[in-house]
Amino acid sequence: MQIVSLPESFVPAIFVTESQFTGNLQAEASARNPSGIFSGFTGADYLCQTDSNLPSRGAGSLWRALVYNNASTAININYYRSDYSTLIAKAMGENLTFINSDGDYSLINSIVPVSTPVPIVWTGLSTNTTVLTCQDWTSADSSIPEGLIGLSTAADTNWGVVATAPCNLVQHLYCVQQAN
Repeated sequence: MQIVSLPESFVPAIFVTESQFTGNLQAEASARNPSGIFSGFTGADYLCQTDSNLPSRGAGSLWRALVYNNASTAININYYRSDYSTLIAKAMGENLTFINSDGDYSLINSIVPVSTPVPIVWTGLSTNTTVLTCQDWTSADSSIPEGLIGLSTAADTNWGVVATAPCNLVQHLYCVQQAN
């Protein structure tokens, strides 16, 4: 795959995958690309890079999964919906921290407009110190500590963490376009 050079006027987008995956993103990617060697994070990135919801305007760009500890966002960058015009938030940290003001993890707009059904996404994010990531996205075992999930239609803190889910359930992913 060829990665294109993006213009200086580039604005990065975030989209939600069409496909749903268990918390074992490593195995999910390996099932789709048996010759690939993936960790939980590189597997998540691969799933974003190859998803059918990938915006056509983003073809040729590098996409990374917006899951805890994947450093998919960049400090002081505005991120937009896949329509490239609706501002979601300005990232204030490299580790998925979107903050409008001190301590407020709300977004300016939700990542997905209100829809039914609401796409639920794996995030591993937390507004406190509890982080649950299905063993760094390598387990679909229902007895393993769970993964944190968010609601893609929420603009409040529920966008990143609304509940926990067993790792064997299937959820969507947020995918972030990289300025490469």
